[in-house]
Amino acid sequence: MQARQFSIPQASAQSLLSEAYRVISEQYRQHSLSELEYVKARLL
Repeated sequence: MQARQFSIPQASAQSLLSEAYRVISEQYRQHSLSELEYVKARLL
């Protein structure tokens, strides 16, 4: 299977990756506090 089927320019691929990373880190920052509280409640 060929990995380079799509002829996406490098710049747009890079911006897509950084955009996805930003969205994921935003989601993680919203959920990380409550998940930390949950883990602490489970551990203590």
